[in-house]
Amino acid sequence: MIKLSNPIQEKNIESIATVSNVSDTKEIYKKIDELKIQIIFPKEMTSDKNAINCCSMLLNIFPRFLSNVSYDGPNILTADFPQYGREKIIAGKLRDPTLTIVFGNDEYKCENDILYVGSTGWSIYISTNTPCSWIHNSNNPLSAFYAAGLVIGEAYKYLLSNVQINKIKHFEYDLITHGSDPQPVLEPEIPNLISFDNFALIGCGAIGQAFIFGLKFATKISGTILLIDPDKIDTSNFQRYVYTDTNDKNKSKVQLLEELLSKNSPTLSPIALQHTYEFFKTIGLSFKEVVTAVDNIETRINVQAGLPKIVWNTWTDTSNYTLRYGVSHHIMNGSYQCLACAYYPNKENPTQSKLDSMMIGISESRIQQNDIVTKKDIEQIEKHTNTKRDDLLPNIGKPMSDLLYGICGVYTRRINNHHEPTPAPHVPLLSGIFLATQIILSKIPSLPNTSKLVESSAEFSALHIPNKYSILKHRKNKNCFCGDDIYQKIYNKKWM
Repeated sequence: MIKLSNPIQEKNIESIATVSNVSDTKEIYKKIDELKIQIIFPKEMTSDKNAINCCSMLLNIFPRFLSNVSYDGPNILTADFPQYGREKIIAGKLRDPTLTIVFGNDEYKCENDILYVGSTGWSIYISTNTPCSWIHNSNNPLSAFYAAGLVIGEAYKYLLSNVQINKIKHFEYDLITHGSDPQPVLEPEIPNLISFDNFALIGCGAIGQAFIFGLKFATKISGTILLIDPDKIDTSNFQRYVYTDTNDKNKSKVQLLEELLSKNSPTLSPIALQHTYEFFKTIGLSFKEVVTAVDNIETRINVQAGLPKIVWNTWTDTSNYTLRYGVSHHIMNGSYQCLACAYYPNKENPTQSKLDSMMIGISESRIQQNDIVTKKDIEQIEKHTNTKRDDLLPNIGKPMSDLLYGICGVYTRRINNHHEPTPAPHVPLLSGIFLATQIILSKIPSLPNTSKLVESSAEFSALHIPNKYSILKHRKNKNCFCGDDIYQKIYNKKWM
């Protein structure tokens, strides 16, 4: 039985309880302890790099939330994959497994549930019926990692027995035409080298790690990538951070990714910046292409207000009976939503003082007047934001502007946002790998006519299979600042 004090499993319990709407944690622990996953990897598959990457990712993620995982196959684990949880994996076959995951082209006899897995090129194969018959000779780590995320999602469904979910029976899909073309889709090949110019990743948590992990394994990288995140790794992060190992605790998140990107990459300059984005905004630092993988709306809007040429946004969402993730693409002078539109799509984008008021629970008029902060204000902010009183007390007797830096939403103090439920371990992986796929595809000059890139957004349910209808187009919010002539002129002068 898993100990209740384990902070890693506490995050898993939080996710499962939220999705399944079950409050009895003992029931959830029991489901985790009873779920047995068996992975079969034939020795003749050791020449298949996609199979190795997919299997290694399964062995990376499964021990982060399950007690009973077995692996029957040759030692295919590479040094680039973290060893976290490997000591918990059982060697050989399990007795009476709940689900058996099988690589290779041969049928496997199993009394209980079985999933045959394969991937080549941009395509993914998952079936309960027959092994994959594709010739596995087109290496693409992105499809391999995405396939692993979907397979982990199938196992996760066994922990949600009271939720109405259809399990995959037979699924063939690709990451470039989204199932529109005959499978497998092999072209185009990923370029041997992709260049990044003044590129910033803002948020180096679970999604950010998966994104960088996907880029690093997919191709060689040149140029400059700035990694921005103020936080350090803590124990609970092990639940879903694909590149985090036990010896990484208390290491800064940006440092960890800087080390990953620096390995065997003489043409790449990763720069670790352990601060919030707002810190760089105040000193005038600007970026050409930005990925936002943060956990708050304010930073996303601040990024868009900084007018980068291109913004990519990625997110996950956990709520009753749903697990969701998505990726969006934003260009200020395009036809589709800017990032600020996306977070205020149906109403006028709030003014800065309104955003301040929404954040701290103090009236907008007092913020506009730059009133002096009182003890009663501190009590209100503490209650509204769950911020520790000791962190707020020094602001008594000072003007509101000392508490809030009110230019384009840049805050001198990081007020705690409302806690969002932790995502399931595989959901940030799916989001980060899908983002890496879209960015790499956006840098390939010639794509098939049937390819479907994200021009506006892609939104997926992690409890259902992805499809071409997940690729969406959202028009601009006419009330958003992105339609303002001044913003448009500044943007065009900056980038056109």
